[in-house]
Amino acid sequence: MAALSSAAMSVPEPVSGQVAFAGPPLIGPASPHGLAVFLADLAPGDGLGALATWRHARGSIEVGYRASIGEGADGGLALGGGVDLSGVLTSGVEDADVDVLWWAGIGAGVGEDVIASVPVGIVVGWSGEGDSVVFSPYLGGHVALDFTSSEGDAVSLDASFDLGIDLDLVSGWVVRFGMSLGGRDALAIGISVPRGSSSSSN
Repeated sequence: MAALSSAAMSVPEPVSGQVAFAGPPLIGPASPHGLAVFLADLAPGDGLGALATWRHARGSIEVGYRASIGEGADGGLALGGGVDLSGVLTSGVEDADVDVLWWAGIGAGVGEDVIASVPVGIVVGWSGEGDSVVFSPYLGGHVALDFTSSEGDAVSLDASFDLGIDLDLVSGWVVRFGMSLGGRDALAIGISVPRGSSSSSN
């Protein structure tokens, strides 16, 4: 039992040939539905990559899909993908326009090695208006249970701090930025493609 606990809490060195699918999560209370594309620096790889996401609502639950391609630390190609679910924990905290979300997912990164991840997180966000733009910053954190094919099929528990902002322009385009810090350093910047009925996660 002690050996199992030790293995679960061990944090192996980043595996060169894969990328973790949920870094950064890019999930906020006002994150738009539909397609978004990003230029990304994915963890635990090395170098720029590309990320595409699709979000939609299923009743009170948001469903998101993502696919990524990046460069591993060894210069090899790494692919990632997964699905996440999110929902509102509470809305209008202390009569302010602040929402709290939960989210969870499952996905994998494949390259020279394989990593499967099961993340769970919480996000706090709000929205405000400026000149010709609605800005929606958010912050939170998540933990991920990772299973890697290296180092004897290592199991690790990884924790990261997440932050981001969505800038909703009058043109209908949404500029999106997200970052993870801690166990999984990653960032992404991109755009959400306008839709006829763009809506938020609430």
